[in-house]
Amino acid sequence: MQLTSTDLKMNIQALPDEGKPNDFSGAIGQFDFDVQVSPPTVKVGDPLTVRLQISGEGNLNNVQLPTINDSQNFKTYEPQTKEENGRIVSEQVYIPKNDKINDIPILAFSYFDVVKGAYATITKGPFPIKVEPLSEAEALKVVGAQLPVSVVVSESKETLGQDIRFIKEHPGRWRKAAEPIFANVFFVLGAILYLIIWTALLVTHFIQRRLKTDVKLARRLQAPRYARSGLQQAKIHLQKGEQKEFYDTIFKTLQNYFSHRLHVSMGAITIDLIKQQGQARAIKEEVFEGLRMIFNDCEMVRFASTQTGREKMQKSLQQTQEIIDHFERRWR
Repeated sequence: MQLTSTDLKMNIQALPDEGKPNDFSGAIGQFDFDVQVSPPTVKVGDPLTVRLQISGEGNLNNVQLPTINDSQNFKTYEPQTKEENGRIVSEQVYIPKNDKINDIPILAFSYFDVVKGAYATITKGPFPIKVEPLSEAEALKVVGAQLPVSVVVSESKETLGQDIRFIKEHPGRWRKAAEPIFANVFFVLGAILYLIIWTALLVTHFIQRRLKTDVKLARRLQAPRYARSGLQQAKIHLQKGEQKEFYDTIFKTLQNYFSHRLHVSMGAITIDLIKQQGQARAIKEEVFEGLRMIFNDCEMVRFASTQTGREKMQKSLQQTQEIIDHFERRWR
């Protein structure tokens, strides 16, 4: 069965070119922009962190945070950006190159406000910082600096600890360098087991799918189970000597069995219908005669209140079992 939905009409509008900021990166929605700089006081060559945060409602996948590239005043590193709790947070490391720097420049973020229907720009900064010069004892030059700035160098001699090992004391586990993993017996057994499990799951999936879509096949496969259940109930009535209940169960068991086998309603089951379908499958004539006799016995006991003995009931149960077994063998 194929189902189709109704068409959904959408009104998609293009973003206006009028008033579009140069730094607009595609952010659409309503956002807040926050910037934090720490620490406020550093030495030349020491890192400081600029933390940017954007939150609000909109598609955060299109949001690009403003950054500052290397310049005469700062050496910068690639920002580390992550999304958490519905907001985008970015941290970028700035290293001042000289002690003449007084602030971090202005940072701006532009987006299209869907409520106002116009572009909006949020600016933060400049952020005042204090960059202290290095002492003469701090003598190594900072890579990338244009002035003779330096970093702190420890004069203490490093002592190697016991946790450092330059020589491998134990060879560990030896194995052939050219031994491929697929030559391992456990790998082969695991691959075979995986293939068997996958094949079994695939066959089970197709069988279950077939049973859900083919009602006729599903009823035909359920017929033996209904027959076994009915015969078991008939045995209970036989042991208790309940004659009317016994034949009533035998009749309903046969009716239910052939109803599922022939894929028809229970009320449509007749000897003629069973014989018509069974002759095409080489069912013996004496089987139909035996089936007719059982139906007659059931009707005589159920409606005419005819009395039969325990031996007759036992024979009817056995004959019913043989008829069902014969149909199961022939009716494939």
